Amino acid sequence: LTFTLLNEDNTPISSELADKLFLKWEFKDLDIGDRTNDFYPGSYATGKTYRESIKFVNGFYDTFYSQINTYLATSENNTKFSSTQVTTGDVAMRRSTVVGFQTATSATIEWWGSHCGTGVASVASDIPYPFFSPPVKSVNKEYVKVGDNITYTIKQKFPEVVDMNKPSGISIIDTFDDALDITNMTYKVYDSDNNDVTSNWKKSVASNTQEVTIAFNGSDITTVVEEYTFVFSNIVVLNPSVYSKTVTNITEDGINYKVIPNMAVTSVISSDGTIDEQESNEVVVKVYYSDLALVKEVISSKELMNPQEGDIIKYTFVITNKGPSKLTSVVLTDKLDGVIIDEGMKDTLESGESITVYGHYALTAADIKNNESVKNTAVVTGVDPSGNMLTAISDAKVDIIINPNTGVRSYGILVLELLIIAFVLFMMNRHGLFNNFKDQQKK
Repeated sequence: LTFTLLNEDNTPISSELADKLFLKWEFKDLDIGDRTNDFYPGSYATGKTYRESIKFVNGFYDTFYSQINTYLATSENNTKFSSTQVTTGDVAMRRSTVVGFQTATSATIEWWGSHCGTGVASVASDIPYPFFSPPVKSVNKEYVKVGDNITYTIKQKFPEVVDMNKPSGISIIDTFDDALDITNMTYKVYDSDNNDVTSNWKKSVASNTQEVTIAFNGSDITTVVEEYTFVFSNIVVLNPSVYSKTVTNITEDGINYKVIPNMAVTSVISSDGTIDEQESNEVVVKVYYSDLALVKEVISSKELMNPQEGDIIKYTFVITNKGPSKLTSVVLTDKLDGVIIDEGMKDTLESGESITVYGHYALTAADIKNNESVKNTAVVTGVDPSGNMLTAISDAKVDIIINPNTGVRSYGILVLELLIIAFVLFMMNRHGLFNNFKDQQKK
């Protein structure tokens, strides 16, 4: 079917009105009486022709917008949209809304399907904000201890908009676990060019909660496009066993951790008042308890220029029992295969006792081939008189630098030095300096 948007008397729409019209097409399931779903069950799985498609033929701006979901196949230079997605069991679902803004006094669309209904509306009515993807959240430390500072980063991609479908509000909402102290939390916002645009965003904290909202309060919301980065810093880890209501326990490599989860939500209010929200991935921090302290350091060079397989990196591990009780079953391990503990290790530590342990690692061919760095993590565990396992973790890194020109350059310098020596000897011989020197020796 072909639809052409005209006045009721089939005359072209006035240019003033045409520039204020948009066409909104909803791909959705219909089940009214004997009418079956617009979306043909099984077509996505079996590769059959899509049940419903819409093409903007002419009379529209080049940019089209989608909302709700975007399980649509696009073709013909992104002017044709076809439904593709079903739910579990091949049951049709509401998949998407596509909006095109009219720019000419006559506009035409083509439609393929079983049955449909359509309409034209003025810009002042329901215009959705485009579909946007979920935010992506990360944390700078996965393993932490009580008292550590952590930083969360949220990246959100925003679609392009114009005045006709710009939102009335955009917010990033993050509800932090009670085991995270946000009293002195700071935040920064960066646009896609990494410009600091924090001044355009306002922070608020809901009363008696850990819910933090960063809302846009700048002058032009249409500038919020492409990827924005939101950074929350100076968040202090508290004791999850005391403060958290959602803490869970896990064990990794024999070490017990308390897990603090966190997610964020991006909320957009369209001009029609509807609210669209996208939830981020869940990130966790794993909290370990310790009256142990571990400091791992590289005591050989921290930069290796053109190393050879078998070259040795030397480490020290300073282990301290900061607690009031004796620790037993003290074990030091390194997550990098090949690290050997040489000397200084003890399996018991008195209160306040500190020991220095020495170890080494031999470079492998793979280390050198990767041409990056040798980074490894050491873990020390011990058991207190109550049977609790205490843990401390420390990292160290050695950079590997491969310079293929080093040998050539050294050879060139050697050749130059030999040439200079030869020239000096030649000049001395030419001027008879050797003979004078021999005469002096005879005298």
